[in-house]
Amino acid sequence: RPGDAQAPSANGAWFGGILSVGRLSSGDVVFEEVVLPVELRGDELRVEGARTRLLGGGLSASLYADLGGVPPRYRIEGLVQDLSLTQLLEATGSERDLTGTLNLEVDLEAVGSTRPEQLSTLDGQLCVALLDGEMPLRGDAGIRPEREGERHWQLRRLERQLGMVREQLVARAQ
Repeated sequence: RPGDAQAPSANGAWFGGILSVGRLSSGDVVFEEVVLPVELRGDELRVEGARTRLLGGGLSASLYADLGGVPPRYRIEGLVQDLSLTQLLEATGSERDLTGTLNLEVDLEAVGSTRPEQLSTLDGQLCVALLDGEMPLRGDAGIRPEREGERHWQLRRLERQLGMVREQLVARAQ
């Protein structure tokens, strides 16, 4: 849906609109009720109030990119609520037995023309909450005291696996 026509700004051309899609997929990840408001003024790209339903939960985000800056600047703010861990792990090809929901809050900034520059300047915060879930020990639904050490190592493996899931999602977004 194109935005209202306006005269070009001092920065150059203007474009604005809202992309609304009922269902969109990327690999095994399905986005439903996608709303993506986009505004481009000169070299500045803004996406404010983007939202979608995703893996049993919701995602909302805002993005700002100054592509003409020297060096270019980027900022993303996002909120994921009630995302199903089971559906997330299935969509990313994991066979991990994990239940519960994930809440995620992102507020990140980066500066640079290349990916290594952007990664070296990345700043902000990422808050993660795992809710109402469980990670059963292999072959044992209950936790015995002598297995507590094994649970610790399984939690460490889970942290690494969530890191890999994050990397896969970032790679798909790029």
